[in-house]
Amino acid sequence: MKGIMCGCFVMKSRYVIGNGSLATDYTYETSISDSYNYIKLVRPNRATNQGDVIVAYDPEAEKAWGRIQYYAKVDEALNDAQIKEQAKQLLNYYCQRKRTLKVKALGVPDIQAGAMVMMDIPDLGDIRLTKMLLIDKCPPYQQQ
Repeated sequence: MKGIMCGCFVMKSRYVIGNGSLATDYTYETSISDSYNYIKLVRPNRATNQGDVIVAYDPEAEKAWGRIQYYAKVDEALNDAQIKEQAKQLLNYYCQRKRTLKVKALGVPDIQAGAMVMMDIPDLGDIRLTKMLLIDKCPPYQQQ
């Protein structure tokens, strides 16, 4: 079973999976391999024959991870406010760790891919996990 954090409306399970409750084993990984903490957007400027540069960055993440830069050219029809908003949104999206949790648990027929389940694992690496997660992969339940 693999869980991802999501705010979607789906079927909620009444079970809690975690330490001492249905979970038999789990692996947890964090990664910044698809993360960026420095966003540089460039708008072509025909008048100067150079690019207008808009930057958004997170100094805390840059201090922790070093500079991980995202670079893109944007449409020259966009104004400064639109480009700044785009840079801000890209930073909000990309400047975070990717977290992957894989849980082995006792089989429960109600828990299947697409269901929300309460996860309670207090000492999970860099976070305390006590929240509803969406199950995105789950092998079929097989009654013993």
